[in-house]
Amino acid sequence: MDKTKLLLSILYIPCILANSPISPDINGIRDSIKTYLPEGITLPELNSTQIEDGMNKITDALKQKCLEASGSDTAYDDVSAAALTFNECVQDLVDFSNIEEEIEKAKPTGDLDIVFGKYCIKKNPVLKCLDTFANATTVCLNAEEKAFKIVFMRMVTRILDFVCHNNGNQIALFISESGPECFKSKANNLATCFRKNFEKYNIMTFDSPPTFKISRENCADIKKFENCVVSELENCRESTSANLAEAMFRYVKKETVCKNA
Repeated sequence: MDKTKLLLSILYIPCILANSPISPDINGIRDSIKTYLPEGITLPELNSTQIEDGMNKITDALKQKCLEASGSDTAYDDVSAAALTFNECVQDLVDFSNIEEEIEKAKPTGDLDIVFGKYCIKKNPVLKCLDTFANATTVCLNAEEKAFKIVFMRMVTRILDFVCHNNGNQIALFISESGPECFKSKANNLATCFRKNFEKYNIMTFDSPPTFKISRENCADIKKFENCVVSELENCRESTSANLAEAMFRYVKKETVCKNA
C-alpha cells in the first residue's frame, strides 16, 4: 500500500486545504495529511503558539486583502464559505478514501488505466467546481490577480489534461515504473528544493497582503525549482519520474509568462 501514498497525498492535500484555506486548522490539516504520507516521511511539529501566531497573521492579511479589494466586511467570510462548498463539490465527485485500494487491486492485472479513466471522466465537473470557487474569490482580488485567475484556471486545466491523457496512462506508467517509490526516497530533498526557491514568498513573512500571481520576476525561481526537482528525480533507478516531472513543468508553463523560461 505504500507505493501509492505519496501520489495520493499530492492529489488529496489541495482538498484538505480547501476545507478552509482562509483560516485552516493546521493541526487538523497535519493529522489528515499524515494518513496519506509514506512511512518515514514526517511533518514538522509546531507548538500551539506558533500555530496561533501564524494563523492569526495569515487570517489578518487575507481579511485586510478582502476588505481593500471589496470594501466589504463580509467578503472574507463569503470566500471562506465558497471554499467549503468547493471541497464538498469535489468530495461528491471523487472518493479519495477508495482510490488507493482501487489502484492496488488494479496493479496486478495491469488495469490502472481503467481506474484512472473512471476518475478522469469527472475532470470537467471538477473544473466546474473549481471555476465556481475561483469566481467567488474575485471579490478579494485586485486587477492583476483577476487577470491571473484566468491563467490559473488554464494551468489547472493543463495539469488535469496531462494527468488524464489517454485515460490516465501517464500516471499508470508513473506507478508501474516505481514513481511513488522514487518520490518517497527523494521527498526530503524535494521539500528542500521548494523551500530554497519559494521561502521568500511565505505569506507569514509579508508585512502587507501579498499579490497572488505569476509575473516574469518569478520565472527564474520557478525554473530553478524545476531544475532542482528534475535533478533529484534523475537519481532514481527509473527515469520515468524525472521525465514526467519535466514534461509536466513545461506543459503547464505554456499557459504562463514563464513559457520560455
